[in-house]
Amino acid sequence: MEGFIPRKVRAAWFSTLVFLCFSYLLVLFEGFSESSGVILIVTLIVLFIGNFVYMIPVSLFSDTLTNKMEHYRFVCSAFIHIFFAVLTMFLIKGFALFSIICTVLFFMSDEWQKQKKNDSNNKLTINGAALLFLIAIGFYCVEMFTGYGLKYLMPL
Repeated sequence: MEGFIPRKVRAAWFSTLVFLCFSYLLVLFEGFSESSGVILIVTLIVLFIGNFVYMIPVSLFSDTLTNKMEHYRFVCSAFIHIFFAVLTMFLIKGFALFSIICTVLFFMSDEWQKQKKNDSNNKLTINGAALLFLIAIGFYCVEMFTGYGLKYLMPL
């Protein structure tokens, strides 16, 4: 259990920084304007709240539920993470897709740290395919219930 919470905090920082870099690249492609700095600061605050206040407890809850599972722990844990990410579409409709992406970054970072400790990279590769399937289902749910598609991820 040593290093359990620091691993979650590292996963939260990783997903926050990667997504912030992604947002910065989108801002650069659209053209940097006066409001771009404000957009990046607001993005950082939302990511911080989402990852540290929402995702760490969800991840702890998921680990508690799936800790004793041997065979389908990864898939069940991924489903729980993505389920809670999809739930955010009822609170922040326009950001639900971003929530799913950030959740996947958080989850994969956390799982990578677990697998790195156990030294079983084959499981992570095989389970990654299952995760991609669950991500597709998450995107489909968001599209179906909100009408926000992948077009909101790319600048026009």
